[in-house]
Amino acid sequence: MHMIRDNSVSDELMSDVLARDCVLWLTTATFPSVMGLERLVEITGGPWRGVLVESTAAEFSSALAARNQSIDSADSTGAFTHLIAADPLSLQLPRRAKPVFFLNGRADRDGTESASIPRRSADRRRLNMTAKLRELEPRRVVVVGDRPDAAIEELAALWDVDFRSLLTIVTDDESFPQRAEAQLQGIDGLNVIHWIAKPPVEFATSLLERLRALSAPSSAPVAAQLPGGAVVNIDLARAELAEQPIADLCDFVRVQDAFPVSPEDLREEEF
Repeated sequence: MHMIRDNSVSDELMSDVLARDCVLWLTTATFPSVMGLERLVEITGGPWRGVLVESTAAEFSSALAARNQSIDSADSTGAFTHLIAADPLSLQLPRRAKPVFFLNGRADRDGTESASIPRRSADRRRLNMTAKLRELEPRRVVVVGDRPDAAIEELAALWDVDFRSLLTIVTDDESFPQRAEAQLQGIDGLNVIHWIAKPPVEFATSLLERLRALSAPSSAPVAAQLPGGAVVNIDLARAELAEQPIADLCDFVRVQDAFPVSPEDLREEEF
């Protein structure tokens, strides 16, 4: 097994994230600073295929739920976030869903979503959530946190049932390579680990900056004529249902499609 050390967010990683071909696994359990909490909540809003969360902290899950209820909760690819803290064994998600699995439940919930359910039920919930990685089929799993050991151990177990992906670990723990080598020794098909040696919050900040620069928000701006003849611009994406994407139902002319241009602004094939 070969370990590739990096100190920044690589172009290859950004390409996979923007293609919505990555699953994010957050292993940070506690949040000593408000800024760190905000950055890690914000990073879950990126264009991930799915997110796995180790923390049961009420402040993290509450902040994530508040963000999910906002009008701009869809990510840049138009995927809608679904927060899942109960056993997902029989769960059927909509096509454009981005599941966020709370592997150990939530401290701010009761019942099957609680962090305090019986041990056997908690183990079964966690096992069924990590098994969803096989259904998501990401090209890359990005593990972010101070102690990635639990995630690495479970990923090694998934390799035994034919799960395969690229693996990126983000931690500034200098002892991580030795532990990872011991955990992953002899795992067939896992030849390279990409290690980004940055604190998780710094990584989140860097990734978010690049995402803002490279990805456009998901929107469908159109002009609508109101009774009385007034014309206003509205964003149809804000009225979308996750189960009924507007683009699946009809074609429409967007505001930018009606901008005036001169023939010199168009390529011959566009003209």
